[in-house]
Amino acid sequence: MRCAHAKGLAGCYACESVADCGCGFFATGNKSAKACSLFIQKHGKESLAKTLEKMNDLGLNWNKLLENEKDVKASLGVLETYR
Repeated sequence: MRCAHAKGLAGCYACESVADCGCGFFATGNKSAKACSLFIQKHGKESLAKTLEKMNDLGLNWNKLLENEKDVKASLGVLETYR
């Protein structure tokens, strides 16, 4: 997020390089954070909030589901399934 702010962006999701980013939090290998950023790029913040709410309402631990996927692309696919 520090990097995004330094670039004058509202968040990592607003950066055109987010898919390949390995800075800050993304350096940890956290798939859910990057998947959420990519989802926001494609569908917007409101859509992510609704998707996560839907997953919570279904009793799903969305973060665990995303982290258990083999890669970020698969994690993004999980989010899009519940969109």
